[in-house]
Amino acid sequence: DIRVRKAICHMFDRELIAQQVARAYGGGFYGAVPPALPGASESFKERYPYDPEKAKALLEEAGYGSGFSFELLHDESWSNEIPLSNIIASELSKFGIDVKITRLPTGTFYEKFSDLDAVDAALWHFTSLVWDSGYYLNWNYGTGSWGTVNNPSNWGNKETDAAIVAFQNELNSDKRNEMMAEFQELIAEEAPRCPLIWLDQTFVTSNK
Repeated sequence: DIRVRKAICHMFDRELIAQQVARAYGGGFYGAVPPALPGASESFKERYPYDPEKAKALLEEAGYGSGFSFELLHDESWSNEIPLSNIIASELSKFGIDVKITRLPTGTFYEKFSDLDAVDAALWHFTSLVWDSGYYLNWNYGTGSWGTVNNPSNWGNKETDAAIVAFQNELNSDKRNEMMAEFQELIAEEAPRCPLIWLDQTFVTSNK
Protein backbone atom coordinates (compact mmCIF):
# COMPACT_ATOMS: atom_id res chain seq x y z
CA ASP A 1 0.00 0.00 0.00
CA ILE A 2 1.55 3.29 -1.10
CA ARG A 3 0.15 4.99 2.02
CA VAL A 4 2.17 2.63 4.22
CA ARG A 5 5.33 3.33 2.21
CA LYS A 6 4.75 7.07 2.55
CA ALA A 7 4.03 6.71 6.27
CA ILE A 8 7.34 4.93 6.82
CA CYS A 9 9.15 7.71 4.97
CA HIS A 10 7.79 10.15 7.58
CA MET A 11 8.99 8.06 10.54
CA PHE A 12 12.69 8.87 10.50
CA ASP A 13 14.76 11.84 11.65
CA ARG A 14 17.43 11.26 9.04
CA GLU A 15 19.95 13.77 10.37
CA LEU A 16 19.80 12.26 13.85
CA ILE A 17 20.20 8.76 12.43
CA ALA A 18 23.18 9.93 10.36
CA GLN A 19 24.82 11.33 13.50
CA GLN A 20 24.27 8.04 15.30
CA VAL A 21 25.51 5.80 12.49
CA ALA A 22 27.85 7.85 10.28
CA ARG A 23 29.21 10.38 12.78
CA ALA A 24 31.04 13.00 10.71
CA TYR A 25 31.24 10.77 7.63
CA GLY A 26 27.76 11.06 6.17
CA GLY A 27 24.40 12.77 6.43
CA GLY A 28 20.67 12.46 5.94
CA PHE A 29 19.76 11.10 2.52
CA TYR A 30 16.70 12.62 0.84
CA GLY A 31 16.95 11.56 -2.78
CA ALA A 32 16.33 8.80 -5.27
CA VAL A 33 19.94 8.76 -6.50
CA PRO A 34 23.28 9.20 -4.68
CA PRO A 35 23.83 12.90 -3.85
CA ALA A 36 27.20 13.01 -5.62
CA LEU A 37 25.72 12.14 -9.04
CA PRO A 38 25.06 14.95 -11.57
CA GLY A 39 21.49 16.20 -11.31
CA ALA A 40 20.80 14.56 -7.95
CA SER A 41 18.11 16.32 -5.92
CA GLU A 42 16.59 16.03 -2.46
CA SER A 43 13.17 15.07 -3.79
CA PHE A 44 12.16 13.37 -0.53
CA LYS A 45 13.13 16.26 1.79
CA GLU A 46 10.05 18.48 1.56
CA ARG A 47 7.71 15.64 0.66
CA TYR A 48 8.67 13.38 3.61
CA PRO A 49 9.93 15.41 6.57
CA TYR A 50 10.13 13.72 9.95
CA ASP A 51 6.47 13.89 10.95
CA PRO A 52 5.18 11.21 13.35
CA GLU A 53 1.62 12.54 13.30
CA LYS A 54 1.47 12.41 9.51
CA ALA A 55 2.87 8.89 9.62
CA LYS A 56 0.18 7.79 12.10
CA ALA A 57 -2.57 9.38 10.00
CA LEU A 58 -1.40 7.58 6.85
CA LEU A 59 -1.28 4.24 8.69
CA GLU A 60 -4.81 4.80 9.98
CA GLU A 61 -6.02 5.70 6.50
CA ALA A 62 -4.46 2.53 5.10
CA GLY A 63 -6.09 0.38 7.80
CA TYR A 64 -2.90 -0.28 9.76
CA GLY A 65 -3.48 2.03 12.70
CA SER A 66 -2.79 -0.83 15.11
CA GLY A 67 0.48 -1.63 13.35
CA PHE A 68 1.73 -4.77 11.64
CA SER A 69 4.86 -6.87 11.49
CA PHE A 70 7.45 -7.69 8.85
CA GLU A 71 10.91 -9.17 8.37
CA LEU A 72 13.84 -6.89 7.54
CA LEU A 73 16.82 -8.51 5.85
CA HIS A 74 20.30 -7.06 5.76
CA ASP A 75 23.84 -8.01 4.79
CA GLU A 76 25.76 -8.65 8.01
CA SER A 77 29.12 -7.92 6.36
CA TRP A 78 28.35 -4.16 6.35
CA SER A 79 29.03 -3.07 9.92
CA ASN A 80 27.03 0.16 9.63
CA GLU A 81 23.90 -1.80 8.82
CA ILE A 82 23.84 -3.48 12.22
CA PRO A 83 23.19 -0.30 14.23
CA LEU A 84 21.08 1.11 11.40
CA SER A 85 18.78 -1.93 11.34
CA ASN A 86 18.40 -1.68 15.13
CA ILE A 87 17.46 2.01 14.83
CA ILE A 88 14.91 1.22 12.12
CA ALA A 89 13.29 -1.44 14.30
CA SER A 90 13.26 0.87 17.31
CA GLU A 91 11.72 3.80 15.41
CA LEU A 92 9.04 1.70 13.73
CA SER A 93 8.08 0.12 17.05
CA LYS A 94 6.84 3.57 18.14
CA PHE A 95 4.10 3.15 15.53
CA GLY A 96 3.14 -0.37 16.53
CA ILE A 97 5.23 -1.94 13.76
CA ASP A 98 7.13 -5.05 14.85
CA VAL A 99 10.32 -5.58 12.83
CA LYS A 100 12.09 -8.93 12.85
CA ILE A 101 15.71 -8.33 11.82
CA THR A 102 17.39 -11.12 9.88
CA ARG A 103 21.15 -10.74 9.37
CA LEU A 104 22.55 -12.84 6.52
CA PRO A 105 25.96 -13.53 4.96
CA THR A 106 26.47 -11.57 1.73
CA GLY A 107 25.82 -14.41 -0.70
CA THR A 108 22.69 -15.59 1.11
CA PHE A 109 21.40 -12.03 1.43
CA TYR A 110 21.63 -11.28 -2.29
CA GLU A 111 20.18 -14.65 -3.24
CA LYS A 112 17.15 -14.10 -1.02
CA PHE A 113 16.92 -10.38 -1.80
CA SER A 114 16.44 -11.17 -5.49
CA ASP A 115 13.34 -13.27 -4.76
CA LEU A 116 10.61 -10.65 -4.37
CA ASP A 117 8.05 -13.18 -3.13
CA ALA A 118 10.33 -14.24 -0.26
CA VAL A 119 11.17 -10.76 1.06
CA ASP A 120 9.11 -8.32 3.12
CA ALA A 121 11.75 -5.59 3.19
CA ALA A 122 15.51 -5.20 3.08
CA LEU A 123 18.10 -2.70 4.23
CA TRP A 124 20.23 -2.00 1.22
CA HIS A 125 23.30 0.09 0.46
CA PHE A 126 23.99 1.21 -3.08
CA THR A 127 26.28 3.36 -5.17
CA SER A 128 26.90 4.02 -8.84
CA LEU A 129 29.69 2.16 -10.58
CA VAL A 130 30.09 4.93 -13.15
CA TRP A 131 29.80 8.72 -13.00
CA ASP A 132 26.62 8.80 -15.05
CA SER A 133 23.12 9.43 -13.72
CA GLY A 134 21.47 7.75 -16.71
CA TYR A 135 23.32 4.52 -16.05
CA TYR A 136 22.23 4.64 -12.43
CA LEU A 137 18.56 5.28 -13.28
CA ASN A 138 18.46 2.39 -15.72
CA TRP A 139 20.32 0.10 -13.33
CA ASN A 140 18.08 0.84 -10.34
CA TYR A 141 14.71 1.84 -11.79
CA GLY A 142 14.49 0.26 -15.25
CA THR A 143 12.19 -2.70 -15.82
CA GLY A 144 15.17 -4.57 -17.27
CA SER A 145 16.42 -4.84 -13.69
CA TRP A 146 13.24 -6.43 -12.34
CA GLY A 147 13.95 -9.53 -10.29
CA THR A 148 17.49 -8.42 -9.49
CA VAL A 149 19.11 -6.83 -6.44
CA ASN A 150 19.22 -3.53 -8.33
CA ASN A 151 15.43 -3.11 -8.62
CA PRO A 152 14.03 -5.68 -6.18
CA SER A 153 10.70 -3.86 -5.79
CA ASN A 154 10.11 -4.25 -9.55
CA TRP A 155 9.28 -0.55 -9.77
CA GLY A 156 8.76 1.04 -13.18
CA ASN A 157 6.81 0.64 -16.40
CA LYS A 158 7.07 1.39 -20.14
CA GLU A 159 6.65 5.12 -19.52
CA THR A 160 9.43 5.32 -16.94
CA ASP A 161 11.67 3.21 -19.18
CA ALA A 162 11.04 5.68 -22.02
CA ALA A 163 11.89 8.58 -19.71
CA ILE A 164 15.17 6.91 -18.78
CA VAL A 165 16.08 6.35 -22.44
CA ALA A 166 15.21 9.97 -23.27
CA PHE A 167 17.44 11.13 -20.43
CA GLN A 168 20.32 8.93 -21.58
CA ASN A 169 20.04 10.35 -25.13
CA GLU A 170 19.87 13.99 -24.02
CA LEU A 171 23.20 15.83 -24.36
CA ASN A 172 22.28 19.27 -23.04
CA SER A 173 23.30 19.40 -19.37
CA ASP A 174 20.60 21.87 -18.35
CA LYS A 175 17.90 19.76 -20.00
CA ARG A 176 19.34 16.61 -18.40
CA ASN A 177 19.16 18.22 -14.95
CA GLU A 178 15.55 19.24 -15.62
CA MET A 179 14.64 15.71 -16.71
CA MET A 180 16.46 14.24 -13.70
CA ALA A 181 14.50 16.48 -11.34
CA GLU A 182 11.18 15.39 -12.88
CA PHE A 183 12.09 11.72 -12.68
CA GLN A 184 13.19 11.99 -9.07
CA GLU A 185 9.92 13.70 -8.14
CA LEU A 186 8.06 10.77 -9.71
CA ILE A 187 10.09 8.30 -7.65
CA ALA A 188 9.46 10.32 -4.49
CA GLU A 189 5.72 10.31 -5.16
CA GLU A 190 5.66 6.52 -5.59
CA ALA A 191 8.14 5.91 -2.72
CA PRO A 192 9.30 2.44 -3.81
CA ARG A 193 12.23 2.97 -1.41
CA CYS A 194 12.80 4.99 1.73
CA PRO A 195 16.23 6.67 1.63
CA LEU A 196 17.79 7.20 5.05
CA ILE A 197 21.46 8.16 5.14
CA TRP A 198 24.47 8.53 2.87
CA LEU A 199 28.01 7.57 3.85
CA ASP A 200 31.34 8.94 2.73
CA GLN A 201 33.81 6.48 1.30
CA THR A 202 36.86 6.90 3.53
CA PHE A 203 40.31 5.49 2.91
CA VAL A 204 43.42 5.15 5.05
CA THR A 205 46.69 5.62 3.17
CA SER A 206 50.33 5.87 4.01
CA ASN A 207 53.40 7.16 2.15
CA LYS A 208 55.66 4.70 3.93
